[in-house]
Amino acid sequence: MERNMHDVAQLIISCWRLSGEESLPTAHAVLDRALAKVVSTDVFPSWARDQLSFADSRVGLQCSELPLLLDLAQKAQLTAAPNPSYRTVRVLVSESAAATLVHRLEVDNNDARRWGAALRDAVDALKAQEGASKRTVTIEY
Repeated sequence: MERNMHDVAQLIISCWRLSGEESLPTAHAVLDRALAKVVSTDVFPSWARDQLSFADSRVGLQCSELPLLLDLAQKAQLTAAPNPSYRTVRVLVSESAAATLVHRLEVDNNDARRWGAALRDAVDALKAQEGASKRTVTIEY
């Protein structure tokens, strides 16, 4: 089966949904950095990892293909239309449809759940780290 960016978009969104999440972060390059973290390990099959590239930019590490992936997901009605003022996009694909998509991609359902959980955990860790760095310190005199 020849793979393309549509397949990568379906895989990422389906894994995210199978991990139990319905809201995908789209702001502050959180998803970009989380993807970079998980694709540097064995998370996601090599055909998906090989199609993603990352580069440092003025706003931090970014996945060059992520805007296209999110656009493809929205056009396939896997996600809601993005709103530039929102920090997340709503995942529309149901769990059963996500399971069907990963099966079509020849991915084991349990692997897809594990990969989605790894991506979700990476997002959560980055958000926690970001929140910790924004805390202010109060000094009493």
